[in-house]
Amino acid sequence: TWKYSEPIAGLNECSLALLPNRSVAMNCRSGDRRQLTFSEEGELLMGPVQPTGLVDPGCQGSIVSQPNSPSPGTLFLSNDATTSGRYNMTVKRSDDGGISWNEGLLVWANHTGYSQLVAWNDDGEHSARTGTKITTLGLLFEVGLESKYQAIGFTTVRIED
Repeated sequence: TWKYSEPIAGLNECSLALLPNRSVAMNCRSGDRRQLTFSEEGELLMGPVQPTGLVDPGCQGSIVSQPNSPSPGTLFLSNDATTSGRYNMTVKRSDDGGISWNEGLLVWANHTGYSQLVAWNDDGEHSARTGTKITTLGLLFEVGLESKYQAIGFTTVRIED
């Protein structure tokens, strides 16, 4: 079962990720920065907050949890990581449930728009180089050389834990 919270002014185009403690992280469009909220059973626990480094041009982004990660609370976020236009599709990682984020992996530097992430388990695939577990993400996103609406792209992103 679930309950919904009261609307929060200024937030839209949100995506949700379930955290290991059964709370929900919500990633929202809000202007020039991503905003996150954290709730449980429809009650706001924290937020909206603007974590350092989550810049945004005012475009939908995606968030997904990785339940099989060695670090509980690992989240991945995709968005256009700039404030000056829709480009620089980037996937960022948080190992502390969304409080802090790494610089991320630039997936596409040209025109981009909305995105959607999905994570799956690779049956324990490990890097031959480092021996660490590999997480594979699927990224569906608006992409183009001349405009963000030129095509819908899909790629996989492999991240070592």
